[in-house]
Formats: sequence, C-alpha cells, structure tokens
Amino acid sequence: MHVKFKGLDKFIAKMRRAGDSVLTETQRALDLVAYLALQNLKSTSRFNDRTGNLRASFQAAGTAPYRRRLSADTPYAAFVEHGTSRMQARPYMGDARAVVTRELPKALAAAVRHATAQEKPRG
Repeated sequence: MHVKFKGLDKFIAKMRRAGDSVLTETQRALDLVAYLALQNLKSTSRFNDRTGNLRASFQAAGTAPYRRRLSADTPYAAFVEHGTSRMQARPYMGDARAVVTRELPKALAAAVRHATAQEKPRG
C-alpha cells in the first residue's frame, strides 16, 4: 500500500530550515508542562500535609535533554502515594500525569508553530 501525505515534503523542508529553533522551543514546552504539573502537585487536596514537608519536597527537574522528572523527596512520599498495610493510598502523582497527558501535545504543537513562524527563508 502506498500512502502520500499532501504537503509532507514542504513540512519536512520547513522543519529542517527551522532546525535549532524547533529544539529550543521544544525544551521550553517541556519546561512549561513540567511547571504546570508541579503546580498541580503543590495544590492537590489528595492528602493532608500537616507539616508542609511533602508539598515543599515536590520538584521538577530536567534530567537530560527532552526529559523532565517530577519527584517528591521526603522519606514517606511513596507511602502516601501507594499506601501501606495500615494506611490507605492517597495517590497524588496521577493528577500531575493527567496534566502532562493533556497539556504536552498542545505545548509541543505551539512550540513547532512558534519555531516555524520564526524560520527565515534561505536564499
């Protein structure tokens, strides 16, 4: 079977010309989505954080190009997320994951649009 996408050749050429701009905008999009997910974590009502330590430990960090990691660095974060034999789970990461799932495609599409709009014709 042969499938031809109308305009694909022009799109590929435009992406090649945009080059580094697309990469930079993609990094910005990932940072934005990580920030949105982090804000979701910090405002969740899934658990009662009496000391504020768990919320204060939430972080978003770039672990490598095009990778972001959300984490909680208190010793008991996993117990709150997954529960124990004596405590019901209060999963908070799932909502942040939903933010990423919802926002990342939009942010990446906007990044590509922005990068390709800045692209200058060669000649």
